Amino acid sequence: MFLQSIIVGIGGIFGANARFLIEYFVKDFTGPVVFPYGTLTVNMLGCIIIGMMFAFIEGYNSISPRSRLLLITGFLGALTTFSSFGLDTFNLILKNHLIIAVINVLVQVVFGLIAVWIGFVIARLIANELIKIRQIRYKRQRARNIRPKKKGEQ
Repeated sequence: MFLQSIIVGIGGIFGANARFLIEYFVKDFTGPVVFPYGTLTVNMLGCIIIGMMFAFIEGYNSISPRSRLLLITGFLGALTTFSSFGLDTFNLILKNHLIIAVINVLVQVVFGLIAVWIGFVIARLIANELIKIRQIRYKRQRARNIRPKKKGEQ
């Protein structure tokens, strides 16, 4: 249990710093706006990544339990956060930006689901290509090992 919490913490350090940097650059890019683009960006990025992770875990079981703790629980848990989304929306409501608050909820949820699906599809495509490459290498290796012996070979 102690090692697992250390693994989650290490992932969290990187995820929290990635979140800070991404939000900083998004705010720098967009300037002072009402809509929480920084939270949207980290949440959509996190959704794409978790969709990819899910595809690798479910389809190919290629991510170890410790890697799941590091990447999903630690990194993505710190990168994306439902509480920031809730606070951003609550603040919009408090400032009477009701339409923007509703748009925020719809965009975060709908595009979040779409982003998970996109990540899933990307990972499946990558995995299928990797399988094809492995199969080609295997066939080439077998062809080299099965070739007929030349005169004088043992």
